[in-house]
Amino acid sequence: MHILEQYALNCGLKIGKPFIHEKYFPLPLEKYITFNPFGKFNSRKYSYWQDVIDLLSPILSKENIGIVQIGGKDEIAYNNCLPLMGQTNFNQTAYIINNSLLHFGVDSFPIHMASYFDKKIVALYCNMYAQQSKPYWSSPQNIKLIQANLNGKKPSYAAEENPKTINNIKPEEIVYSILELLNIKNNISQETIFIGDKYGSLLLESIPSVILPPNLFPNVVLNIRYDYINEIKEDDYICTLNNLNIRNCCIITDKPIDINRFAQIKDKISNIFYDISSNKIDVNFINSVKFLGIKIDFIFKKSNESNDIDLNNKKLELIEYPEQINIIENSNNIEMIKDSTFYKSKKLLFASNNVYLSKAAYIENKPVQLTGDINVYQKLSEINNLELLIENDSEYCLFFK
Repeated sequence: MHILEQYALNCGLKIGKPFIHEKYFPLPLEKYITFNPFGKFNSRKYSYWQDVIDLLSPILSKENIGIVQIGGKDEIAYNNCLPLMGQTNFNQTAYIINNSLLHFGVDSFPIHMASYFDKKIVALYCNMYAQQSKPYWSSPQNIKLIQANLNGKKPSYAAEENPKTINNIKPEEIVYSILELLNIKNNISQETIFIGDKYGSLLLESIPSVILPPNLFPNVVLNIRYDYINEIKEDDYICTLNNLNIRNCCIITDKPIDINRFAQIKDKISNIFYDISSNKIDVNFINSVKFLGIKIDFIFKKSNESNDIDLNNKKLELIEYPEQINIIENSNNIEMIKDSTFYKSKKLLFASNNVYLSKAAYIENKPVQLTGDINVYQKLSEINNLELLIENDSEYCLFFK
């Protein structure tokens, strides 16, 4: 039963059709579709909208159709969309939706507003069944309801989900539905094979001897990878200080560093991740970090059961410290990933004036050309050490063919 019908039944009332007053809002587009990516609950926040836009935008551009993003003023703007978040009131939003060709997004109020106007709609559902909250006033032929794969379980009806079931929806599935409703020929051949759990958000990394420009994703924390170099040089400390003056950073290391070099700017160090998997633990280094009041976490990469003895020994060495050891154990389906042809990554590694999509690509010197919208991918066949890519970076990657 639809939730609206449930309310009407409980109240003993009939369901009528609402009236929405529209108010003109000027737009620089003749033809457009509207897009609302955010819902009330975090469980409804889809992590791969930019991939949807990257697939959809070039096709719509050929038809002179734009994408208008609506929503609240504090919401993230997606590339290749006209951002109107926070610029319209309720009545202006109604005007914009009514004059669009289609509306797409998560289950939220704009979906039901579009339904009032019987607009074409593509809607995503996850924490409840689509039939319970579908666009009530829409003609059946005008809607595409995409229910996330619940893997045989019932919906959670939860505001928070971990992992989020909405992320089981593949980006191309949303694009196919939009193009079908718009009667636009579908020339997309992408088939998503695997999406890593951490692919949803951008991660910047660099080797210590690189200084990132201040205007390059200034609000994103930078991971400085001391564990990617064999020997620490003076220039590494100088460049790290420069980066800390520009932005907040995390330091990832598998060896002790002279942390006192950064004492005057320690507040810009968000965290230190000390990889204790292979090398001997340096307690003096840990004590220096704690003395400066910098947060430190420990990483142990577990590759097989024979590591259990090593892990127990590490725990004994760290018995004086309350911090929990983060055990990293890769359990991704390697054979499934190997069926892919390309991969994208939201972990961008900067080194030697180049950008790499993985540690394996960096070691093998296989850089990519970074574009403004980060829609960058690489042939999997360019990477020789696929095991390293999968072990180290697959959580941050989307694999497709």
